[in-house]
Amino acid sequence: MVALACLTSATPSRAANVDGLYDVVVLPTQKAGDSSFAEAMRQVAVRVSGSRDAATRVMVGKPDALRFTQKINLHPAGYPDGSVQVEFGSTLFDKMLTTAGLPIWGRERPGIAVWLALPDAAGRIGWVSANDTSTDRETVRRVALARGIPLIWPAMDSTDLITAAAFTSGSRSYSQLMASGERYRADAVLLGVGSRDSAGNTVVRWSFAFNDEVTDFTGSLDEGLHHAADRCARVFAIAPGARAVVALQVIGIRDFDAYARALKYLEGITLVTAGGVSVDQVGGEELGVRLTVRGDATSLRRTIGLSKGLVEVKSDDPALRDRLVFRLVP
Repeated sequence: MVALACLTSATPSRAANVDGLYDVVVLPTQKAGDSSFAEAMRQVAVRVSGSRDAATRVMVGKPDALRFTQKINLHPAGYPDGSVQVEFGSTLFDKMLTTAGLPIWGRERPGIAVWLALPDAAGRIGWVSANDTSTDRETVRRVALARGIPLIWPAMDSTDLITAAAFTSGSRSYSQLMASGERYRADAVLLGVGSRDSAGNTVVRWSFAFNDEVTDFTGSLDEGLHHAADRCARVFAIAPGARAVVALQVIGIRDFDAYARALKYLEGITLVTAGGVSVDQVGGEELGVRLTVRGDATSLRRTIGLSKGLVEVKSDDPALRDRLVFRLVP
C-alpha cells in the first residue's frame, strides 16, 4: 500500500502532509467476526478524528460502511491472503464523524522525532535507528500508521550518539528534547528508554516534548505513540461544527508565480473549506485574503506553523492589526 508511506523517514524534514488517511488495509486477523468494511471504518475513524474512542462511536454495519466506500482492493500487494484494502471518500466520512460528535484532524500533522533505546536479550541498551529492522521498531511504526503520525528516526551516527549519551544520563528538559530534534527539523520529540520487567515484557520510560510542555510517563511501546498522537490531536483536531472567517496577509509576493504558489498553498490547507479563499487585496508585494475555515484563527495559525511555505511575522502596521501576517518563503 502506498498510502501513508511518508510516516517514517530519516531525511530531515519538517512536519508532513499525510496522504492516505482514509485508505486502510484490513488484515484477516483484524475482522473480529464482522466485515472488513466495518473494521476499516473503525480504523479510519480513529486516524482521522485523532480520538481513540472513535471506533466505538461510528456506524459499523456493512451496508453503512459500504455507503462511504470509494475504492476496494480485495488482493492488496504485499499483504496476506484475505486482506482487503478499503478507501473511503473524505467528504462523506468527515460528515459522518461530525454527526457522531467527533473532531476532524487534517492531513497537516507534526513530524515527531523518535529517540528509542531498548534492551536486547542480554539486557544491553541499544538505540533504534532509521535503518533498524527489529520487531520493536515495527511495533512503533504500526501504531504510527494506525494513528496517522509522521515519524522521523535518527540516523544514529556519531552526532546522534552524542545526543543519545545525554539522554541516558537523565537529561529530559523541554529545551534539551527539542534541541535534539532540530537536526531533523522535528515539530515534537518522543524519547523512550526501555527495560525488561520480571516477565520479560518491555517497559518504557517515555518523555514527549510538544507545544511548550514535556509529559513523562511509563508504558508499553504502543502507549508511547498513542500518547503522542492523543496530545497532538488535542491541539490540531477541530471540534465538530467549528467555523470562522479569518483575514490573512501574505507578504513577499514578488511576481505572478509567487502569487499562484501562495494561493495554491492556502487553498490546499485541510482547514480551508471548498471555495473558502477570497482575495481582497493584491499589490505592493502583498496578498490579502479571507479564509473560511473549520476551526478558528488559532487553529489556522497552528496548521500553517507546520508548513515550510509560510512563516508568521510580526507587523506594526495598524491596517494589519486584525489579520494574521505571514511571509512567503522563496
